[in-house]
Amino acid sequence: MGAFQAMTESLVMPRKMLRATLIATVLTLPAAALALPDGEGRELVEGACASCHGVNLIERSSGNSREDGGYLASTMIGRLDPETGEVRLVVSPRERSRPYGLKVAADGTIWVSCNGANCLLRVDPETMEVTEIPLPETGTTVRRLDVDEDGIIWWANSGLGRLGRYDPETSDIQEWVSPSGPRSHPYAIAVFDGAVRY
Repeated sequence: MGAFQAMTESLVMPRKMLRATLIATVLTLPAAALALPDGEGRELVEGACASCHGVNLIERSSGNSREDGGYLASTMIGRLDPETGEVRLVVSPRERSRPYGLKVAADGTIWVSCNGANCLLRVDPETMEVTEIPLPETGTTVRRLDVDEDGIIWWANSGLGRLGRYDPETSDIQEWVSPSGPRSHPYAIAVFDGAVRY
């Protein structure tokens, strides 16, 4: 099946390749899009990092650059075949979804959290087809998720202090305030031994 990785603002590369690749220190900025100035070199810039990263790869061929200088960053999900080294990237159907956490269910389905939009992503492990599951709360973003033994998807919404669950069989979605309160900032979640821990 290969190894899966949610591709965000940067790509991991071997050290010897990194020396031969342009890198740039970028400022930590709000998630809002920034307009790049016209001129030479614009096509090399991936974009400003909207999180706590300090060094980013700015290799145009590593992603989906647009002709207007924009870049579809933080929307890709990738699969690495460790035997051949082949990397296959697919783009999330939701712009700025920021794929973040990733879990593989018992049936092989890959579930990806959206840390920039109110959705979950389901990835077919064979075809790499991505299906968006919209979440009803507008402010919901999913940082981390887990899949329980029954195939139910559980998530932590750290920004709103909420927890949620999605049943892929019934399409039932529930979300509620964390028992620790709306300011609790639940960062991660794990489901085992019949209990949800966050």
